[in-house]
Amino acid sequence: MKRLFYIFFVTILAVAKLNADDPPREIPPVKVFNDLPGHVIESLSGFGFTYNTLGTATNIGAGNPASLADYNHFAMGVSFQYDTEIEDGVVGVADHRRTLNGGPQSAGTVLPHHNWRFGVAYSKKYSSIIKFEETSLTVPSDPDGLGSSFSPEFKRSVNTPMLIGAYVLKNALSPASRLSFGARVGLDFLNVHEEILSAEAEVSDRTLSWSIGLKYSQHGEIFNRWQIGAFYEKGAEFSEEIEYEGVRLQDNIDGNFVPITSRVEDQLPDKLSAGFLLQPSSKLMFTGDVIAVVWDNVNENFENQLELAANAILLLDQNFSLSIGFFRTHRTSENSFIDQDQNEAYYFSGGIRFPVSFLNLDLVVADSHLFSGDWRKQSIVKFGIGAQL
Repeated sequence: MKRLFYIFFVTILAVAKLNADDPPREIPPVKVFNDLPGHVIESLSGFGFTYNTLGTATNIGAGNPASLADYNHFAMGVSFQYDTEIEDGVVGVADHRRTLNGGPQSAGTVLPHHNWRFGVAYSKKYSSIIKFEETSLTVPSDPDGLGSSFSPEFKRSVNTPMLIGAYVLKNALSPASRLSFGARVGLDFLNVHEEILSAEAEVSDRTLSWSIGLKYSQHGEIFNRWQIGAFYEKGAEFSEEIEYEGVRLQDNIDGNFVPITSRVEDQLPDKLSAGFLLQPSSKLMFTGDVIAVVWDNVNENFENQLELAANAILLLDQNFSLSIGFFRTHRTSENSFIDQDQNEAYYFSGGIRFPVSFLNLDLVVADSHLFSGDWRKQSIVKFGIGAQL
């Protein structure tokens, strides 16, 4: 596969010449979200992998928007994330690393008003740099190489600012219960940059995405507290023209050299998630989530999948907690020639949340080296800082 990739682009670039502006020559649509490690695990925090029932102010842009109703006071926070590089993490032929590694991952602000909750948030949904190894440039007449080499690089990211609203009904179905509804609208910004030999392309696009959710919470006699929640997220769809600068392709009809263009045609998958929280005592909580990822609306060759998450949280004080967590993800394809077990990932996490003065600090480390396929082995460190007034 790697050799076919190089032959395809070298064939195009070997006839490259700069010339006058002519009608462009289109190549097939470009897919930008095929790098699986680029899909960020947005809901990771010091509580673990929590999607529906528990979260932090830094993560209100991910997971169930109805969870915004849990905030009874003004809150705000920001998080930063670092991922280790995955060698040969892109179907075994290229390395993966995160864009702006160690930089901001998410941020959020919550403003309560009576039964309403309003939020402004930011989240990085996709982050990927694909780097192929240095390879000698060859042609059929000189299979030993031309004395030069190249290393294609592809950068893709999706950054999303969001507006969130939620409404809570107290004592909705029984005393000491809360029923909340939430909605979130985001403006997803796609940035793509590609470099292949002398060819370079850059494209930006923006489009809307949205989520809706609900959550029910009950204090009772058997459990100190329990919650159930569910939400649906509509993935962003992108479509924008891309032109490769610094290269032309010879037209077979008139012999002129014309620009090479294509279109970015891709989308992030839709998701449907449901989860629970059980708090059997004042010191212990358990959470679990099931996330259905609708891959076949991205590519008909992809099969839909179920992601699983579970966490145990020890509450040492009101704002002091420890957690351990588990998250499993995978993606398979029909009629695939690759070893699909390499795409399976099992993450284990350890997290801590603790107060420093009026601030709440949040640290989590997640690792997938133990049982995951070779293309998904990585470590993640995420740090958050927030305040609730």
